[in-house]
Amino acid sequence: MEKARPCGSGFPLNRRTLVGIAALSAKTRAKSRTVTALSMFPRSDSKNKDLQMQIGNTPRSKPYRLTFDDAVDVWLRHWRGEYQHDIAAIYGVNPGRINDVLKERVHFGSKTIAAQKSKPAA
Repeated sequence: MEKARPCGSGFPLNRRTLVGIAALSAKTRAKSRTVTALSMFPRSDSKNKDLQMQIGNTPRSKPYRLTFDDAVDVWLRHWRGEYQHDIAAIYGVNPGRINDVLKERVHFGSKTIAAQKSKPAA
């Protein structure tokens, strides 16, 4: 049996892992050939979408960006005691974007507007 020797990343290299790496790169090459073949021979939209779904190249939609009104609502929710990750889940954004609002890195002035909205009208 061949003794495994560590490589620079700490991953042991032996014959079995090298064969696995070669097989993985062959799979990747085959996948890229399929993508190239698709672009060479245009098909109808429905067939092209089906093939994209099989390959995994689904088009991504743009991520949601919080608006100023959203930032005001974030402040109100935060003051009511909601957690940042729960607020982020409501808007479908990363919790870091909620933190950006609360640290006033973005939408500066939304805290003031939220404070005015939270006070009862006299």
